[in-house]
Amino acid sequence: MAEELQQIEIGFEERLGEINNWLRNEGYEKYKEARRLTEEESREDPETDPFKSKYSARVILSELKAKLASFQDDDIPSEKVKILTAALDYQLGQNYIETEELSTGEEHIERCIKALEEHRLDKRCCSICLHALNELGILWSKRGDSEKALGFLQEAEKLYHTYTKEEECGSPYEIHE
Repeated sequence: MAEELQQIEIGFEERLGEINNWLRNEGYEKYKEARRLTEEESREDPETDPFKSKYSARVILSELKAKLASFQDDDIPSEKVKILTAALDYQLGQNYIETEELSTGEEHIERCIKALEEHRLDKRCCSICLHALNELGILWSKRGDSEKALGFLQEAEKLYHTYTKEEECGSPYEIHE
């Protein structure tokens, strides 16, 4: 039994090493490219194809999410993979909203919030949740449902105040950290 547990532990450590290596190298470079396309390149998109760069960024973000999913193992759950997948859902949701595909964007952002529900006060997740809740508040405001928008914005405010009062571990990580 002890030997079996040791083998599981070794497999887990190897898997985490593989994830971290991918994140530091290929994953990080692809993410930087998606951000560059979204934040810089999209400004130069032609009027005839105004979302060209954002669509390219979406493909990269989707590929990153699929790669992270390949690391997720039911036998060896990884909190880090769960958080990163949720962050990518937020990024994808924002991308869809920016390309005027509001319902799909909303689905991704809601998936992000749901995935991080039990980690809302974790410094790695708080900022992602705040951004996601604010994004939904803005989305519902644009749709003309000020009551629903206000609910999301108040939830974000409550989360912020709870985090700053209860957590003594400093500022939450920024969304791109």
